[in-house]
Amino acid sequence: MINYELALYIMASIFWSVIIVMIGLSWFYVAGLFLSMKRIKKAPHSDKYTKFAVLVPARNESEVIKNIMRALTAQTYPKEYFDVWFIVEKDDDPTIKFADEFGFKHFVRDEMTEQRRTKGFALQECIRHFKAKGLVYDAYMIFDADNVMDHDYIEKMNDLRQTGVEVGVGYRNFTNINTNWLTSGSAILFTYMNSFTSKNRTLLFKKALIAGTGYYVNADIIEEAGGWIFTGMTEDTEFTTYCEYHNINMCYYPLINFYDEQSPSLKTNHSQHVRWVWGFMINRKRFIKGGKMHNATSKAVNRAAIFEYRVGIVPFAVACIVDILLLIGAVILYVFSLRQDPSVSTAFLINIITFAAFLYFIFAIAAVATIAHNFNKLRLKWWMIILTVLTYPFYFLDLLIAFLHGLFVPRVRKTWTPIKHTGKIKDKRAKSVSKNEK
Repeated sequence: MINYELALYIMASIFWSVIIVMIGLSWFYVAGLFLSMKRIKKAPHSDKYTKFAVLVPARNESEVIKNIMRALTAQTYPKEYFDVWFIVEKDDDPTIKFADEFGFKHFVRDEMTEQRRTKGFALQECIRHFKAKGLVYDAYMIFDADNVMDHDYIEKMNDLRQTGVEVGVGYRNFTNINTNWLTSGSAILFTYMNSFTSKNRTLLFKKALIAGTGYYVNADIIEEAGGWIFTGMTEDTEFTTYCEYHNINMCYYPLINFYDEQSPSLKTNHSQHVRWVWGFMINRKRFIKGGKMHNATSKAVNRAAIFEYRVGIVPFAVACIVDILLLIGAVILYVFSLRQDPSVSTAFLINIITFAAFLYFIFAIAAVATIAHNFNKLRLKWWMIILTVLTYPFYFLDLLIAFLHGLFVPRVRKTWTPIKHTGKIKDKRAKSVSKNEK
């Protein structure tokens, strides 16, 4: 005979204990609600110029590549101070022809194997090429083939670098946020990481979260590391880890925009989530040694930054997993109680509602806070705002499904699948820069 009263007491105790511990360990995100209102200072204009190498891995991207080429052509930064390199895999890639037409450079990879297909290896080979040819750059700026950027993006990044920031990244905006609930959900996830996680790290620790592209890194940092060593499934996470542990001066700089295309496909989103989740987990203890230790902050602040980075979303993730298990248990006991002791079934039903409401609330409030804080930048349509808030918990829970998928099917953790880009830009601001309209 099941002791339902004891089961209810245990469930309630676990639930509230987990919430208290989660809040206690998530001080960084609680503080973020207040820090998000503080502005990042504008870097003063500098007349000193950085020699940038703008690197664009462009494997089979010729159908969309002209958008970023037009945006780069329109940059206000002096043309003699940046070279644009498109990295391809074959000599007959049409991207080469387009690059020549726009006056840009290209690099054809010559170390291609099935194990070296990631973006990190493409960057590694191209930077090795620079060294072999005696090409010297002050910093590397990384973009994807589907990106476009504000006309003054490189100019503003130079201003930021001249203040002593060794790694800088702008505001990630989106070319197709209003397409469906997946594109809006993905955009909100990235925007949350920008507005709260990355901004908080900049204000507190002189650190930032590198998620994808749109960033520059000083060339000497890559030289100190022994070249571009970040070649896994999530090279951005690997690079962020290296910067955290080596106390490199980083900055999230939301005063300029680059634009990114989000996939409207559930299958593609799930594949990305598997890669992100397991890339983050696998790389948490890598890239912590080797290379020079920088002095962006004091040792005490750097230790606090590393602690935050190591703990990160773990309390939140554990709380969600425990809550889901409690929810499943409550549903099972509710069904049994209907058959054996209907008098306590109402209590289990209340627990079911409580556990489900907790999951929905924390995801929905994150979506609402993110949209409210970035309302003018995101430009979500009113009906998409409603749809996003309603569906965001389900979008976010796919990260848990991705974890389970990688746990029980290990091969998917190492399966690199290229993302198909359409090149269709729907955001008016992104469209203007992709059409070279100043």
